[in-house]
Amino acid sequence: MLAENTLQTFAELKRSIYEVLKTYSNVHRGSGHNSQVTTHLFEQARGIVLDYLDLNKDKYVVVFCTLRSAQKLTAILGSADFRTISSEEIGLPLGVKAVAVRRIALPAGIPFQTGGGTAKLISREWVIWGKIPDKFEAGTPAIINIIAFAKALLLLRQSGDKTFKLPAGETLSAYETTF
Repeated sequence: MLAENTLQTFAELKRSIYEVLKTYSNVHRGSGHNSQVTTHLFEQARGIVLDYLDLNKDKYVVVFCTLRSAQKLTAILGSADFRTISSEEIGLPLGVKAVAVRRIALPAGIPFQTGGGTAKLISREWVIWGKIPDKFEAGTPAIINIIAFAKALLLLRQSGDKTFKLPAGETLSAYETTF
């Protein structure tokens, strides 16, 4: 049986996710209200991660990754140049890994992975790459998962680091996790 504190925290996370879904849109894709709201929450998530890791926003930037893309990114960085935290580490299987990288450590030139959002403008002869961190986030990010992860970090600050971690041997069904 889950502790009352844990149940309340899951309920607050669920409520927050439903609120985000009311205005969900893709990020960095337009000037419409929903796109602007979602983009703001997505960008705010970067700051929440830096605050949680107690890192300076002027010196570090957060790149949201899948496990595989995080491995590719961290492989080209020195171990002193980044810190990571994943949704799995805090007890939520959302598939999100945040890599907080020293701004000066990010490589110039062609990103290790290209795709949607990494380029601003393309011609036959040249490419203008996106700014950091967009340049390192190829494709469409798991927006809702990232926003939920950031909200979970805020809730952990209030409720304790073990809030989302289940006791050994205990699991939740898909229904219990989402409803």
